[in-house]
Amino acid sequence: MAFWERKQGKLPPFRLADQQGEVWTLDKVAGKTLIVHLWASYSAPSVWEMEFFSALASRLAGSKQFQILSFNVDEDPNALTAALRGKSFPYPVLAAYHYVYDIVPFPTLPRTWIVSPEGEWEWERSGSNRELKAFFAELSRRVVLPPEPASPPATALRE
Repeated sequence: MAFWERKQGKLPPFRLADQQGEVWTLDKVAGKTLIVHLWASYSAPSVWEMEFFSALASRLAGSKQFQILSFNVDEDPNALTAALRGKSFPYPVLAAYHYVYDIVPFPTLPRTWIVSPEGEWEWERSGSNRELKAFFAELSRRVVLPPEPASPPATALRE
């Protein structure tokens, strides 16, 4: 079960590198609604929830209004490397242990942050959803997402 809480104030600045070495900062995503997924390799719900964020990234593909970032909070960088081995995600995955623990000393995982285009930390969700539909429904109550792509029309089977 997920619990949403209203937040106030600016998200503290960060400077974090993804697995390809690209550096991400709050200034780099300024002007976009930022959706941050906090997770760790030892938290099974946060690992399987990454599929939800991949689905969200697909839904937001082409949108210049949003940026998804994934903040990994494993203390051991080798745990992050092992967790990502053989996988790819359509959003940046950043090693963020020190950054997150400076803000939230004992975070429950998974956790989601929503930050306005102006850098205002608006929402925080702790816990997880069990199904994708519920994830999108809860998120849609806090940000205006683009509509889901239409399903392809059913085709008649030929014999």
